[in-house]
Amino acid sequence: MSGPAGRKRTGLPARWPSRRPANQWLPTKKRRSANASVGHALVAAVAVLYRGSVDISEEVSDPASDDMTTIPYYRPALSRVHHEGFGGHGDACAPGILAKLRPVRERGGVVLELGCGSGALTRHLVAAGHCVIATDASPAMLALAREAVPGVEAFSRLALPDDQPPAADAVVSVGHVLSYLPNALAVERAILAIAAALRPGGVLAIDLLDRTYRAAQTGKPPVAMVRDEWAVVIAFDSPDPETYARDITTFVRSASGAWLRDDEHHVNVLVHAPDVVRLLADEGVEAEILPGFDEGQRFEKGLVAITGVRRLGA
Repeated sequence: MSGPAGRKRTGLPARWPSRRPANQWLPTKKRRSANASVGHALVAAVAVLYRGSVDISEEVSDPASDDMTTIPYYRPALSRVHHEGFGGHGDACAPGILAKLRPVRERGGVVLELGCGSGALTRHLVAAGHCVIATDASPAMLALAREAVPGVEAFSRLALPDDQPPAADAVVSVGHVLSYLPNALAVERAILAIAAALRPGGVLAIDLLDRTYRAAQTGKPPVAMVRDEWAVVIAFDSPDPETYARDITTFVRSASGAWLRDDEHHVNVLVHAPDVVRLLADEGVEAEILPGFDEGQRFEKGLVAITGVRRLGA
């Protein structure tokens, strides 16, 4: 692979996770940790409370399908639960990101948001006067965002690394979106695509999971949240040093009053963040690793912010 001006590229250093097959996100039959087993027991206990629920989980077949039952991550049930119960990260990241985007707003530049979800960060960008192109790979999330955030320049379904992002004056993303890609090669390709999309002087502000995240999360107990119209149980596991997994079961009350159950298996790729910075530098983006998007923000250990600017003339 060659970079700009024919520079020879060697890809990511050997410290990056091994390149896994593209079906890594499919449910695995590997032995679960004791922690995950407790999570499955908790799911079974919660299921008793919602006995008679209809299981709408489907075997994931085609991640590019328009049929939302075949989307591997954030199908309609979990998208709703996330929208109503888990939007705090976008709110917490907004002040730091907006401060970094101030020069972009002053020159009327375009902000490209990757993995906008249901619009937790998007609404802050729009309220601050930015021209925003909001993208996500989940049709269900995009539908929620369209309803929740008027004033967005454009919404678009975009699935990295195969879809090329449009040119922009800033690229932002929260919720470790790149960590949801199927393997390390896909993460590398996505980073290259993001760098290529940034115009000279463009601002980058994303977060992702570093490989230190696994040790920091070891022993994390399952969690459950119950609302009047839904319940969710999340069990955590790390099948190997390169990945971190969540088994997420949702119970959502339908219009008829029946409870619908769905199960999603989320696998995140853990990367060596300094290698991401070096890869960006090769592509003309001077970036740094931070514990949050501003001095007052501190992510949980292993989640890092990567922010920077594309060099003029690069």
